Amino acid sequence: MLARLLPVLCLLLLAGCAGQSIPVRSGGQDGLEPEITGLDALRNSRGRPLTAAERQVLASRPEMHFKLSEDDSRDEALFFEYFTHEKRATMQRWMQHGEPHLEYVRAVLASHGLPQDLIALPFIESGYNVQAVSSSGAGGMWQFMPATAKRFGLTVDWWLDERRDPYLSTVAAARYLKGLHQQFGDWQLALAAYNAGEGSISRAMASTGKQSFKSLAQNGPLREETKHYVPKFLAALKIFKNAKRLGFIAPSIRASKDLAEVRIPGGSDLAGLASTLGLTWEQFHALNPAYRRQVSPPDRATAAWVPKPLAGTATAWLERAKYGKSGQAVRLAKAGDTWWNLARETGLPVNALRLANNGQDKPIPGHAVLIPLPACAQDAVQCDPQAVPVRAVAQAQAQPQSKGQVLTPAGQPSLYIVHHGDSLASVAKHTGVSIEELASLNKANPKDALTPGTPLLIPARPAQAQAQARGPLPAQPAQAGKIHEFKIAKRTSY
Repeated sequence: MLARLLPVLCLLLLAGCAGQSIPVRSGGQDGLEPEITGLDALRNSRGRPLTAAERQVLASRPEMHFKLSEDDSRDEALFFEYFTHEKRATMQRWMQHGEPHLEYVRAVLASHGLPQDLIALPFIESGYNVQAVSSSGAGGMWQFMPATAKRFGLTVDWWLDERRDPYLSTVAAARYLKGLHQQFGDWQLALAAYNAGEGSISRAMASTGKQSFKSLAQNGPLREETKHYVPKFLAALKIFKNAKRLGFIAPSIRASKDLAEVRIPGGSDLAGLASTLGLTWEQFHALNPAYRRQVSPPDRATAAWVPKPLAGTATAWLERAKYGKSGQAVRLAKAGDTWWNLARETGLPVNALRLANNGQDKPIPGHAVLIPLPACAQDAVQCDPQAVPVRAVAQAQAQPQSKGQVLTPAGQPSLYIVHHGDSLASVAKHTGVSIEELASLNKANPKDALTPGTPLLIPARPAQAQAQARGPLPAQPAQAGKIHEFKIAKRTSY
């Protein structure tokens, strides 16, 4: 088995969500850049003359050679001029996005016996953006539709979207591309099928009797995007392979850090794990973009990437405190609550809400209901921002709080946000309750350490008892996250 070279995920260069469609969209976090989705290079080209070096690069012959028609050759030249002149900054940014993944993509292509030139395909699919999502529902840097992703072994559900995982999705893309080439026997048809779907290309061939891409493009019912897909791919490929010669900052093919794969038990507090490792949530999620919640799926074990020197710390913490609540909001159940009314209130699916709470048949009045927080903005649409209990506790977890803060009405159990140095004994003293009461209500061992940032349920006390408790102390800010530099990590298989 070939060694699996793991390139670094660039913590600070992850773009927002993106998509793939012909109409030019306005961009933004939920749409692909117009340079990916539109055909402005063909419609609005300024026809700037190429330099001698640029003409030589355009005339070069890559590994994947296509017999282009005269129109396709003209389109390739227009895309080439577009990305080297008008959209030069965009092309440079795409190469920066791709840099952490190039070595791994190249290794996977080699292991599947595929042309190395396919390394440029994610440029025109997503700009090498692992968080990309299209208006049609395609996702990840390889832009898989959910059904196709599942066909090639990727999980796409409320908890995980492995289309965002650059490693798993690259293996799936290699298998898909290899299968398309075997099916159509021609790389131009295979790439057209990757863009439009193999069903669309097969139906076009059957309805027209045309067996070559050239004849389909001229006389078949292909979309404009698909007709111009190969010229656009070739233009991006030649720019990438000759980046330095064309005056770009060439991406390093060996930009890597040393990461280790850590087993994550079901229902683990990923936000708490990130904090323990000295990473912000954004930094941890950049390493593990497949997670859609700040809690791992409760019904299965998963795997996460962490800096290799911190793998031991991660494993030890997960064994001891995996069920912390940093990645979840908390809502106290009231009499008459059901999973259905809580689902309407929070915007979460009933099954996900029940699963996040140990599969209980119904909420228990006075007990905490855990509500997994979204991992990033594109997943927050499934959580109702107007749900006050969720929002209040989410804000409490995001901002430093004074010790002993009450987040629920008087006469009901309150929520206390744990700070560094807290113990059950110190919390009991500050809130005016006994250690035994705290331990019983929270099902906690008095000898265990408390995890900063997690909420504790505080039994309701008479007003005079609360007044006698020690006043709030200033919150201690969490230690700032650190970014660690590491080298290549290896895995044993693809």
